[in-house]
Amino acid sequence: MIEIRHRVTGSALCRLDASAFAGADLRGTMLGYAELADLVLDDADLRDADLGGADLRGSRFDRARLRQASLVGCDATGTRWHGADLSASVWLAADLTGADLHGVTALRVVMQSVTAPRARFTDARLLAADLSRGRFDGANFAGADLTSADLTGARFVGASLRGASFVGARLTGADLRGADLTDADLSRASLAGARLDEARLTRAIFADTILVGVQGMGSVGGLDDTIHYARSVVDSAADAAGGPPTGWRAAWAAATARTLGL
Repeated sequence: MIEIRHRVTGSALCRLDASAFAGADLRGTMLGYAELADLVLDDADLRDADLGGADLRGSRFDRARLRQASLVGCDATGTRWHGADLSASVWLAADLTGADLHGVTALRVVMQSVTAPRARFTDARLLAADLSRGRFDGANFAGADLTSADLTGARFVGASLRGASFVGARLTGADLRGADLTDADLSRASLAGARLDEARLTRAIFADTILVGVQGMGSVGGLDDTIHYARSVVDSAADAAGGPPTGWRAAWAAATARTLGL
């Protein structure tokens, strides 16, 4: 018999007739403010569970199922979720600092206002995810699929976004300073009002992309190697007053003409 206790009061929230948490059936369990730090919950079934405010620090959830679970305000610092299913789960204001979410399936996941510096989302499936106003500075999203995701106002300063798909994503007002977008697909994405200072766009794909009011285009690397399958809307307000036509606009125009065969 094992118990899960409240992290503040110490009262028992749940008792399991098992010797370990791995593979535990916790579907629909109320585990608000649970003490679940430094545990192994691989293959656990936490669908529809309430983990709001729980202490998950350092725990492992490889292949765990958390569809429609609530993790609002939880502390998931240093956790691992390899191959877990987080689809439609809610993580409002959760702390994912240094968490490893490699290969997760997180369709329509809600991660608004999360704190996730240095987190790993490599090869994650985040289609239609809501990551708006999240803080992902230094995070790794290489190979992630963020098709149709909402990244409005999110911070990706110094993040690796290499090979990620942002097709149809909303990056309105996102902070991408110093981010590596090499080989990323930005087709039909909106980067209106985004910051791209010192970002890298080598071989990034553009088609019907909106780049109105983008700041820092003059310092973006790799513009001459971008790939264009259709014209995009470009109006970088912050740089509009300065720079000769031989600056970033010339590199952008040349790449557009080359890849569109103009």
